Amino acid sequence: GVEVDSLDELGMGIDFVELKKVLKEVLEKFDHSALVTAGDWAECRFGKYVVLSPNPTAEVISSEIYSRMKSRLLDVNKNVKLVFVRVWESDNAYVEYRED
Repeated sequence: GVEVDSLDELGMGIDFVELKKVLKEVLEKFDHSALVTAGDWAECRFGKYVVLSPNPTAEVISSEIYSRMKSRLLDVNKNVKLVFVRVWESDNAYVEYRED
C-alpha cells in the first residue's frame, strides 16, 4: 500500500502504470528464484536465487520487498510513501510489513 501527501496537476498521487512497473522490477528478482538463507547460498545450485536472512519466511520476504520497493519508489516519485507490503502465504493467510 502507498500514500501521497499531494496530488499532481492531473489529480493523481502516482500513475498506476508507474507503480506496477516498480513492483514488477522488484518482484522479477523473486520470480522463479530459489529463496535461500545466508548460510546456504554457497550450496545453491539454481541459476537464480535471492539470499534472505535469517530465513526465507513470509515475514522476511515482505521486509525485503518493502526495502527494495521503498528505494525504487523514491527514485520514481518523491511524493509517494510506501506504507506496507503484504505477502500472501495462502488464500487465507498473509503477513504485512510496515516500518512504523
